[in-house]
Amino acid sequence: MVSEFFEEETHQSVQVESYLRGFQAVFRGYKPPAIEIAAATPSALVQHYEKFSERMGVNFKPDPTYTNIVAYNALNYYGWMEQAKALFQINIDHYPTSHTSWSGIGDYYATAGEEDKAREAFEHALELNPSYAYARQRLQEIDQERSTIPD
Repeated sequence: MVSEFFEEETHQSVQVESYLRGFQAVFRGYKPPAIEIAAATPSALVQHYEKFSERMGVNFKPDPTYTNIVAYNALNYYGWMEQAKALFQINIDHYPTSHTSWSGIGDYYATAGEEDKAREAFEHALELNPSYAYARQRLQEIDQERSTIPD
């Protein structure tokens, strides 16, 4: 009887609830490590997806948006430069044709004071997506900073 398993559901809504529970069972373990854990130990993020991929028999790459969120937290909130660089590099390794992967590492280099490397990364982001306004803006900011630094 349906009410044994889905006490608050009706005949019309039990299907949705059963799909939800089915997906939750199949994708158990997909949830990545918390931001502060992944930010402190970037390898934990990679290992999480490797372990999940092994269990599922399909290659799951680290989610690029989540990885960027973690990387920017490491960079801007925690000030963990080495970890931030490693996280941005994870995105480049898994998504080398993504303009946002390259702008992320560009932001890292700009924060680290490595303007030439930042410029290269933002230029590469623009090569991948010529209409990417953020990379163009960051290049202008780098140029402005250079022009205000006395020789």
